[in-house]
Amino acid sequence: MKINSSLKVKSMPIHYAVQKCANWRELFLNTFPGSGSEDILRSFRIPIEDIRNLAAIDEAVAVRAYLAADAPDNPGSLKLMIVPIVADTAVPDGEKDILHGADGAPDSTYIFDLTQPCPVLCDKASVLYGPQEPAKAEE
Repeated sequence: MKINSSLKVKSMPIHYAVQKCANWRELFLNTFPGSGSEDILRSFRIPIEDIRNLAAIDEAVAVRAYLAADAPDNPGSLKLMIVPIVADTAVPDGEKDILHGADGAPDSTYIFDLTQPCPVLCDKASVLYGPQEPAKAEE
């Protein structure tokens, strides 16, 4: 894989990212007693095409990700709905979601919801995923 090293990327050291992910896993288990390691929502897969579509919206200054679910009782249905944001001094925080597409039709939106959660799709070998758990012995 070739990476463009001339990009100005705000990134963090791996050890810092690993600690943040470990903090999240601990928070999840503390928040949802009775959950096991296999239940932890660890990440979201976002198709690069969604990112390109968002980047192509010239007036956008950022994006906002909303947590959503296809079903209230299925953690595997969790999604991130990603919407572009524009600067707008008329709203309290100075930024406003762009929800409607350019033509204004009800089905024409800038709401991207094509993410897929881990544990459904995961890179279990990633150090960010967490420590590899030993296989459980069969009884």
